[in-house]
Amino acid sequence: MPKLLAAIVLCLSIFVSAAIAQKQERDPTLEAPILEKLKAAAPGSAETFVAATKALDADKFAEAEQLYSQVLEKAPDFDPALRRKAYALAGLGKRVDALALTEKAL
Repeated sequence: MPKLLAAIVLCLSIFVSAAIAQKQERDPTLEAPILEKLKAAAPGSAETFVAATKALDADKFAEAEQLYSQVLEKAPDFDPALRRKAYALAGLGKRVDALALTEKAL
């Protein structure tokens, strides 16, 4: 039950953030370790992950969801891709699917 509650709170925070967020550039110093971890887990997927993140940041949720799916085919337990795909799904109004991915990321 605590895990489900945490997932719900996380999902709700994603929805609220989407509603009030101002567009900001991602910090390259914070993104770099994420990309290095992905390169180790699934060589060749980093470019797709970057493209997915750019699509997500531009509110191109369908494109982001598709690209994160490609990353997850090669790195199915890569938490940043799971979380960001969940955000894309939430942006598409697929809240149940977003919640399921959020729970998996936990």
